[in-house]
Amino acid sequence: MHWSDFEDFKKKYDSETNPEYTAKRNAILGRYDLLGRQYRNGIISLDDIGTASGFTMVLIWLKFKPIIEGYRGTEWHKDNMSDFEFVAEAMLKKLSDSNPDFIRKIHSSGEA
Repeated sequence: MHWSDFEDFKKKYDSETNPEYTAKRNAILGRYDLLGRQYRNGIISLDDIGTASGFTMVLIWLKFKPIIEGYRGTEWHKDNMSDFEFVAEAMLKKLSDSNPDFIRKIHSSGEA
């Protein structure tokens, strides 16, 4: 999946142009939003999330953050996916604290 900006994303992957992909994307983002809700409520620890999918969650957050923010500004409630944002930013900080070059490595590899 490649896009240049929010409008390009919508042309290629929005529910009106690509409903099958939208269902898959929403399932993944919804999973992380639920994990974020559980983390926020103290049901699951950041360490447990990290063990299960912390790095992947951060990569997905960094890739989709501009898209989530774009939808928040147009079609979604302004707090949509806020639990995903909360846990992903906490995990990003945890990974960055344990490895200060983490962000640089992600961006230089083109993964995010």
